[in-house]
Amino acid sequence: MVVPMQKYSFLIFHKEYNSFLENIQKIGVIHIIEKNIEITHKIKEQYKLLNSYGNVLKFLEKRKQ
Repeated sequence: MVVPMQKYSFLIFHKEYNSFLENIQKIGVIHIIEKNIEITHKIKEQYKLLNSYGNVLKFLEKRKQ
């Protein structure tokens, strides 16, 4: 029986990339295409903002105690 393939796109944090690949291989993903994109100024600013949110969350978690 031939089953049509479905296409998915994932945005993965670089430190979790290898474990992500191992996990999707376990569920039967057989074809992976990696895209190298240019990191623009806008993306860098969004990373900085995300990082600052993470720092605020860590600070607030310490304050709960």
